[in-house]
Amino acid sequence: MQAKINKFLSFLIICSCLLGVASGVFAQKPQLADPKPRVVHEPDFKKMVPKFLTPQGFMDPKFSDAVAKPSPYLTDFFGIQALANTTKEGIKRDFVPKFAEVVAEDENTVELKFKSGYSGKFYPNSIFKAVGQVVPNDHVEISGDTWQELQKNLDDFRGILRANKLEKRYLIPNPFYKEELIVAKNMAAKIRPAQVITSPTLAEMQNESNAVLLYGEGVHGNIPGYEKFKADVLDRYQFDWLGLESITPSQQKDLDVFVKAANGSPEYIRSRKALTDYFTTAWNGRDGKPTTGEENYYFKIVDQMRAKKTRVVGIEASTLPYLFFRYGENKFGGAVRSLQWAKALPKKGRGLVFGGNAHFNAATPINFQDFLKILNPKAKVFVMQELKMRSNAD
Repeated sequence: MQAKINKFLSFLIICSCLLGVASGVFAQKPQLADPKPRVVHEPDFKKMVPKFLTPQGFMDPKFSDAVAKPSPYLTDFFGIQALANTTKEGIKRDFVPKFAEVVAEDENTVELKFKSGYSGKFYPNSIFKAVGQVVPNDHVEISGDTWQELQKNLDDFRGILRANKLEKRYLIPNPFYKEELIVAKNMAAKIRPAQVITSPTLAEMQNESNAVLLYGEGVHGNIPGYEKFKADVLDRYQFDWLGLESITPSQQKDLDVFVKAANGSPEYIRSRKALTDYFTTAWNGRDGKPTTGEENYYFKIVDQMRAKKTRVVGIEASTLPYLFFRYGENKFGGAVRSLQWAKALPKKGRGLVFGGNAHFNAATPINFQDFLKILNPKAKVFVMQELKMRSNAD
């Protein structure tokens, strides 16, 4: 069982891929008027793991399917529902005695037993912590012995909120709901996969004025993988732009200034510092020892593109709350992020997209290149090695 738990926890660690987002790139919700500091709550995932596992120790694909649907609000992270700012007094006023009774209460939490039989432990004025990342959101931990039961209880809880016009009071709007609707529509349509041209030397790409090379990263932070990417692609070919998963659109101004500013100018010094400060903690030490921001190879990529006068585009728009509470590393959330990538890219020129393999080679659902072709039908898509699509069990 311990080995199975470790496999699942490895998946949870992957969920923290956007360390830059965790470094404060996303906008935090305003604090309550109450001056008390928020209380950190870090769930014991080892106790939660078994209900989500298959006998082989992988996350149950049926669970992935069950949560692959649009929601106008942030939902849950393995049974822990994200909440807007709450108070114990407000929680008891809204749910007791009509829907539940108080079964436990301390200085920082209140636990209710709902009439449907499940319990919900509320963490008002709190911070959610998981896999080393923190989100300043209140939340409620819903009970359930299996993931199916847990999802049923979550649906019941959200149903109470909906029926009593409490959604806006308790739930957090999903910033990417519109994108989720687009993803769901295209997944349901089972569109034909986009044509991808395999060109080991990129000879066919050189004369194109609207083309994109996909280069997938198998393991984020892997030095040998970066060195191969640098030698095979960055050092050999010239591109008009490079789209990077490790940078967000909110950093685009710094990227543009850094690439264009004269050496030694105040603009160059300021933008370089902003980027190296970011990479000191973001995407650092993912598959090895942490480095300085200057030595982080994701910054080295940006620096090399500056030397080649190539524009760098930040394409990862997701926030840490979205990654956690909408399963941003699951197949549906991953597809939403792929759509975000495609929306961020220029509509012309010879470009290169460098990001996680899973955005290019998922068996289901829709991949990044499919959204790229929807948004930019005339673009030609290239890879240097034939894409090997993953099976649904991967």
